[in-house]
Order: sequence, then structure tokens, then C-alpha cells
Amino acid sequence: MQCSADCLLRLIVTPIETEDVGNDQLLRACFIESRTLTKSEWLFGLAMMIFLFSFLIIAKKTSFRSLGRLHQVMQPLPVSSIIVDITGDVKKTGKMNVSQGSTIRSVIRKARLKSTADLTNIDLDRVLDASCDLHIPAFEKIVVEVCGCVKEKVSIELPAGSRICDMKGCVVLSENADPSFFRRRKILRNNEIIRVPALDEKKSSKH
Repeated sequence: MQCSADCLLRLIVTPIETEDVGNDQLLRACFIESRTLTKSEWLFGLAMMIFLFSFLIIAKKTSFRSLGRLHQVMQPLPVSSIIVDITGDVKKTGKMNVSQGSTIRSVIRKARLKSTADLTNIDLDRVLDASCDLHIPAFEKIVVEVCGCVKEKVSIELPAGSRICDMKGCVVLSENADPSFFRRRKILRNNEIIRVPALDEKKSSKH
């Protein structure tokens, strides 16, 4: 830049009579010298380029690390498993491996209850935080309600595990009742409502 200033100074002090030739050559020289960088300027520009390139690389690595940490934070925590030893009136007894925080309802759903299982005193929404023993008791007696083609709607108390055929002597049927209904061997559940069909319903179902 000092060279360019010297050129301009020489241009100012140049006599007017040499303006057509000398000034034109001097302006070209100043333009060329102004475009020429010194060694220190080249080194400074190179250093700036290296600095910017290094800054971009560091910023990129930092962003990748931040994304990796964010991904780890967003991943769900591993769920621990517990062992529930289930016994009683279920079809699948024994030790069952379930997730910590499961409810008793979900456990007995997997164990598959029998029709005589008594859940009266069991909190189905209780959360299991640790391994435990779970016993499902059975009803000793059940109560069913019989309606439909009967003389009178009644509630009958029967031993747990009783079937429809076991109610035959406990119900007074009406004249149009279908007596073959009591040949069924379906196991009754506690508080179940049993409707005795009429003979007309049996004939219509065949057609």
C-alpha cells in the first residue's frame, strides 16, 4: 500500500506536459502494485484461512457429539424384570418373568384365570415393583341367577365348578321351556345370569 501512495504522489507532481504519456504509465504501475500482496499479507491471509477451516472442523465435531448425547438422553431407560411366582386357580402356574411396574391384572391375564377364580380380595391395579408370590384363591361356592322360561326368577347357590346341568333340579320350568337346555355342561361363573330359552326359540334356530 506504501507503493501505491508513492505512485499517486509522483502522479501529482508530474508536469502537465507529460500527462498524456507519463501519467498513463504511472497509473498502470500503481494499479499493478496495488494488486500485488506482500509476503506478510499472504501469510496473514493463509493463517486466516487455516483458522476458519479449523473452526469449521471443530464446530462440526462438537455438533456431532451434542447430537450423540441427545440421542442417548432420548433413548428409553432399560426396564428391569421381576419374577412373580403365581399359584392357585389359574391355568398357568409357576414362576413368570414380567417387567417391573406391571400390574396384577396384566400378570393374571397371562396366567389365564379359571372360571372359579375368586378376585374379590385382590387389587388388580396394584403395581409390582419387586419379585413376589401371587396366589389366586378359588370360590368355594358361586351364586347364579336363572331367568327366562322359568316359573320364577331365582338365585341359586352352587359349589364352585358347577355346570348348567347341575341346576336341573333347582329350577321350576315353565310349560314352554326347552328342557334340553339343562343338558349343557358349561361351567358356571360366580354372579352369572343364565337365561332358559323357550322351545319356539329352538325350532326357529333350526330353520
